[in-house]
Amino acid sequence: KGFNVQVIISTHSSHILTNAQFESIRYFSKSGYSSKIKDLRKFHSELTELETLKFLEQYLTLDKGELFFSDKTILFEGVVERLLMPIFIKKLDASSGTKLCEQYISYIEVGGAYMNKFKELLEFLDIKTLIITDIDSVEEKTITNKKGNQQTIYQKCAITDIPELYTSNVCLQDWLPNKTKISDLLSATDEDKTSNKIRVTYQRIDTIKLKCGRSFEEAFIIENPKYIFDNKETLLSIKNELKNYDTEDEIINNSYDIHDYIDKNKKKTDFAFDLLNNQEDWNIPIYIKEGLIWLSQQ
Repeated sequence: KGFNVQVIISTHSSHILTNAQFESIRYFSKSGYSSKIKDLRKFHSELTELETLKFLEQYLTLDKGELFFSDKTILFEGVVERLLMPIFIKKLDASSGTKLCEQYISYIEVGGAYMNKFKELLEFLDIKTLIITDIDSVEEKTITNKKGNQQTIYQKCAITDIPELYTSNVCLQDWLPNKTKISDLLSATDEDKTSNKIRVTYQRIDTIKLKCGRSFEEAFIIENPKYIFDNKETLLSIKNELKNYDTEDEIINNSYDIHDYIDKNKKKTDFAFDLLNNQEDWNIPIYIKEGLIWLSQQ
């Protein structure tokens, strides 16, 4: 007290960082043989929404300061991706010669509705970032409420060739690739999905089975029908649902119903543990594989 002293702390400690205010942080970003100094006081003053700033400060206080020290970042929606991401990376490194296991990757688990709040911070810090999210297809329906008035609702649905299907995913609508219709999302190019060092990846049409999953679980089922069929009795999360299907083709054709069973019965975590229990015989969904390959590149 009484001393007007300026203190500089050089740190690699996420614990120290999570206890600092944004405006006191100077972030050194390596660029080739030089460094760029990012002044988060400037970010603090220029951020467009006070609510976003409050969210980021609260989130980074939850011991998430490692974002500032990471080589790269992966944003994803839920517990399934969090549990399986190390397996995805291990499988990819073994099969494709990538070296993601050797890199310091920060994992940020955040709901799809909140992903956009990281946009300005990630662009400011200039960290290479992969966003893994779901296409979340919905269809427009008109219903009559109890008062006899008609209203429009959006109801989740399987992806079909119906032209007027939309996504309920705010990240896909308002950030990357900034498209609302499912048909536009499925035809989006790599350039549409990428902005500088940030790229989004989501479900795509399987070129052999000509189907597209709505979520991770459905995409996995479509691309791994043999694994699902061969393990009908050991996949505890969906065992009761799988007894209705007698062939691999039936599993593919009813992929949405199996996904819906997982969703309605809150079996997502159990499904992830089923896959952890037997890691050898299944393939990484292609949309995740493509995204991780992009992330592995310097």
